[in-house]
Amino acid sequence: MKKIRKLMIVFFMAFFLFSCQNQDVTLHFQTNGGNTIEDVKVKDLATYDLPLGERDGYTFEGWYTDSLLTVPYAIGNVIQLSEVTVYAKWSKILSPYTISFTTSGGSLISDMTVMEGSTITLPSNPFFQGYTFGGWFVDQGYTEPFELTIMPEADLILYAKWIPNEYTISFSTSGGSPVDSMIATFGSSVSEPEQPLKSGYTFAGWVSNLSEPNTLYTFSTMPDHDLTLYAIWMVNSYTLSFDSTGGSLVDSMTENYLTSITEPGVPTKEGYTFSGWYINQTYQTAFVFDTMPSMDLTLYALWTPNIYNLIFYNDDGSVLTSMPYAFGSDLSGVTLPEATLTGYHFTGWNDSLPSVMPAMDLSFTPLFEINSYTLSFETNGGNNITALTFDFEETIILPNDPTKTGYVFGGWYVDTGLVTPLNYTIMPAMDLTLYAKWNPILYTITLTDFIDGNTEPSSLHLEVGSEINLPTPDPVAGYT
Repeated sequence: MKKIRKLMIVFFMAFFLFSCQNQDVTLHFQTNGGNTIEDVKVKDLATYDLPLGERDGYTFEGWYTDSLLTVPYAIGNVIQLSEVTVYAKWSKILSPYTISFTTSGGSLISDMTVMEGSTITLPSNPFFQGYTFGGWFVDQGYTEPFELTIMPEADLILYAKWIPNEYTISFSTSGGSPVDSMIATFGSSVSEPEQPLKSGYTFAGWVSNLSEPNTLYTFSTMPDHDLTLYAIWMVNSYTLSFDSTGGSLVDSMTENYLTSITEPGVPTKEGYTFSGWYINQTYQTAFVFDTMPSMDLTLYALWTPNIYNLIFYNDDGSVLTSMPYAFGSDLSGVTLPEATLTGYHFTGWNDSLPSVMPAMDLSFTPLFEINSYTLSFETNGGNNITALTFDFEETIILPNDPTKTGYVFGGWYVDTGLVTPLNYTIMPAMDLTLYAKWNPILYTITLTDFIDGNTEPSSLHLEVGSEINLPTPDPVAGYT
């Protein structure tokens, strides 16, 4: 289409030039920004040399017959009319310009030289630890992003915009209470979180490297990377105190948490047996000695009262009875036994009971007083004899034998039947009645018969009090 249009233009110009070749022609110069060239009148365009145009920064490329600069000026291309306008064509003399990069703390980027009008190819993005590159801007306030693709006729300074990255600080508490992670942008202010807790330990700080436990981390601003911090713990020492509740003193024990511990020496307390250490005075939970707990603790001794005996002896040293009582028991209501001893009466024990049971067995021996017994005499018709009193096992001294008319005293007997004679020489442990035995005296009645001249008497032998039954004599005649 463009070729057809050019051919038509050339045809018409040739036609007009031919028609007007003998006329003066006024030649106008449209320099298109170049130096001003005055119009000229020429007789014959074919013999006129067009002047060269001038323009700073440009190279003159020639005159054209159309404003679109598509048809170069040539005699064959010009219709010689009374007025002809030619158009200067220029080609830009290209200059190099510099693009400078201000990376604002990022990695350095060298200046680059780009010919004006050339396509701008930007270098690789800079790097800035802790930030994400946010693009190039033409102002330091980062309000106008750089969007040119063709190099302008000017040096450029581009400014890197940086967007701070978000990073996370995580916390490893090494057995302590959890601590939430901390998320913040690089460079922003960060404060130390609330300290974690760990039973038996004191928090000593955070470190970023467990191989350097003495280098504590300082919280100021968010670093340029994710970070894990590790809790450092100092083991606590605790004290076990011992309340022996009246027993012998036991020294306190101070050790680090979880250190192996052993039970101290057993305390002593009069009247009690030690039954262990407990964590409170209600004695519900016994303390186990294995490792030091995570707290100061007072342990309380549990005591079991010992059992002691009240031992009561017989007079011969044998045990009458043994009465067990716990140490400290109230003895005010105790009923004491009574010992017995033949011939004696019990008067009490050699010692009195204490009000409470002491921390030992108590032995008691009986006290006796000798008994006195009465020796009574039943004379069975003899003269009266006053009763005698003898202490037990005292030698019996009998009174004078009693008398009884018609009888001979036959001794003392211990029974009314006069079967068992007295055989005691010392007083037995009882009252005693002695019974007199009487042997009757035999009296003789002599009977003489004088009538018949019989001089041989007959006799009757009778006890006193016996009935006299005289015999009937033979009858004698003449006698009554």
